[in-house]
Amino acid sequence: MRRPGRRTVTITKAQAVIVLQALADAEAYRRRLAAAWCDACATTPAAACDSHLDDLDQADAYRALAADLGREGSDDLERP
Repeated sequence: MRRPGRRTVTITKAQAVIVLQALADAEAYRRRLAAAWCDACATTPAAACDSHLDDLDQADAYRALAADLGREGSDDLERP
């Protein structure tokens, strides 16, 4: 679906594989950051500070984007 004011970018199958792998790597990195609790995490009711909660939110966004890209891509795209 094209949104007004947005450009459409076309990438090759090989490029899509790289982008999906980069998103998977970024998600894993953010989840590792969030797992490294700090002193601030120990003092919050959620048991995670704002910074680590932001890491989890970003990891979720990477996963959602990868899922969206995977749905939009070719059925025979090799996923990482």
